[in-house]
Amino acid sequence: GLVVLIGGDEQGGGEAVKAMLGGIAGGLLHPHPIAVGAAAVDVVGYVGNKGAQVIPAADDQLHADLLGVALQGGLPGLVLGIGVDVGVIPVGHRLDALAPQLLGGVGAMSAEQWAQKKAQGLAMDESIGQWGLEAAWEDALRGRAGSLKVTVDRSRHTRIETVQTTPQAGDTLHLYLDADLQRTLRSALQQQIETLQATKPEGKGKEACAGAAVVVDVQTGGVLAAVSLPDYNLASWRQNYAALATAQGAPLVNRVLNGQYAPGSAFKPAVAASALAAGIITPQSTVNCGGRYTYYAGYQPRCLQLGHRGAVSMVTALRHSCNIYFYDVGRLLGVDTFSATAQQLGLGAPCGTELPETTGRLTWSTDENYQAGLALMAAIGQGNTSVSPLQLAAYAGALARDGQRPALHFAQSTTDAAGNITWQAQPDVLAQAPGGAAVFAPIR
Repeated sequence: GLVVLIGGDEQGGGEAVKAMLGGIAGGLLHPHPIAVGAAAVDVVGYVGNKGAQVIPAADDQLHADLLGVALQGGLPGLVLGIGVDVGVIPVGHRLDALAPQLLGGVGAMSAEQWAQKKAQGLAMDESIGQWGLEAAWEDALRGRAGSLKVTVDRSRHTRIETVQTTPQAGDTLHLYLDADLQRTLRSALQQQIETLQATKPEGKGKEACAGAAVVVDVQTGGVLAAVSLPDYNLASWRQNYAALATAQGAPLVNRVLNGQYAPGSAFKPAVAASALAAGIITPQSTVNCGGRYTYYAGYQPRCLQLGHRGAVSMVTALRHSCNIYFYDVGRLLGVDTFSATAQQLGLGAPCGTELPETTGRLTWSTDENYQAGLALMAAIGQGNTSVSPLQLAAYAGALARDGQRPALHFAQSTTDAAGNITWQAQPDVLAQAPGGAAVFAPIR
């Protein structure tokens, strides 16, 4: 598929991200589709006048996998040669390093893939989407190859050309990703990593070399930006694969979907929601914070008391991240109760996207290493709990929607060559934590 940033986001701001197979962006606002199946030349001469640049592509680059092309009409004089791979991306909006782990790439089929794909009419040497959105939307993006019968005389001059099968362009994939926001988020995350390296001591952030950040629309579930650092350039990843595979920070890993991290204090609102819904606390009920939790004689974890001490309410505990408050509330609730609420809110649960993702895990009383002290750690987002950045984004969406957890999507819609919508993402709710506004409004 060919991924292109097109000016004029339908969401109103930034650029829309569109992916197309057998498609070419003749202009910034009006991509002209071409399909699969014919013969010969002048690409640069045409699109060069439309503010775009033509980039010859290897199989693993975001590209229009033409395998020979025939015009669908509207582009006089533009024909492309059989076997030519071409990517067309508006100048200044290359996606190679903007979201490489998400967009993914194409490659040669394995024997197992060929066994499945040959029934769809694919030739053995054709490339298919192998990871990321290229793989997830392979069937929709791929067009149908046409065939051209050419009759020549003995001197090899063409006498008759007959189209035997009309080629069909693949669909265009429209993503929720906003290019400006993606670029800004990537820059901010990179700057934060560099600041930690420059200003923090060893063991306190100086060793930071990687990270992830996500922005979602909590109403639609659309992922507006998703950055995993370090990353790489899709245009050269194959040549640099050996170095990337051993590089510090594992750039080939998509941390947004597959990174697993202890959520830490971000977990505390889930405990508060669980306790409010169960009637264990009210927003005004307090716990005394003396800097050390003394309920157990043999295990007394601490609190940093950052801006608080003494009687602490739920709101104050959330505002200042009081550990003592959540140790006590978590103990009263029980680890299984607050973990179940956290799962309803999106932690340790699939996010519903079209891409493979880690499920992560929460802490339960059935864990092999479970003991009372582990429940205290779990109540402040540690213990055995590990979740992905994307799950944290879904969780934030659920907190914003009174416990209603939205399914997350990268894809917004697909359209055919004529611009007709062939598929449209619909907002969906994956789970509903109890309590409604009475629980979640005080937390927010």
